[in-house]
Amino acid sequence: MERRKSNPVDVDWSEYFQSIHTVCPWSLGLYTKGHIDIQEFRGYRITLDQPLLARIYITDLNLRVLKKLARDYDRLDAENEWFWSDPRHRDYSTPVQCLIQQNRKYLEEQRKKRAKKLISINNQSAL
Repeated sequence: MERRKSNPVDVDWSEYFQSIHTVCPWSLGLYTKGHIDIQEFRGYRITLDQPLLARIYITDLNLRVLKKLARDYDRLDAENEWFWSDPRHRDYSTPVQCLIQQNRKYLEEQRKKRAKKLISINNQSAL
């Protein structure tokens, strides 16, 4: 059976990032400003240099291998967080299978800001 190669150009990434706004509200803005790079996975990771804050590697790896690779990269790479995504998992999954690399420091800052905002909203609604 021939494996299908995904092409980043075939995906409406703006639409995807808009669709995950509730869990990742900063992604569409980063994408439109050129802070997210999308490319085919070539079997190795690439350093995220400024202005990039994330990279999506399109891949057709076996799902078990993809999960292991994301876990291994995440454990070995202190500067980045690594995730995998597969459209068969629905919800907020990417439209094509991929490995996701995100700047760990930036991601942690955004999570803290979001948590503070949610706490503030909850405190206001409790009044």
